[in-house]
Amino acid sequence: KVHDTITQESGSWRQTIKGINLLRENNIPFQISVPLTKLNISNYLETEKFCETLGAVSVGLNCAI
Repeated sequence: KVHDTITQESGSWRQTIKGINLLRENNIPFQISVPLTKLNISNYLETEKFCETLGAVSVGLNCAI
């Protein structure tokens, strides 16, 4: 819900994960940039760890507060 709210696009979380899986399946390195907002600041560290489990070569923080 938070991802879709931040992107203002219903289903964007599902599409993002689908894209990440395609990159992984094809052994393409990727990085993930996470906008830090009032909606996700309370669970940013959890989100960062989750991104690392997806196989991102790096996870970046973009402050949008």
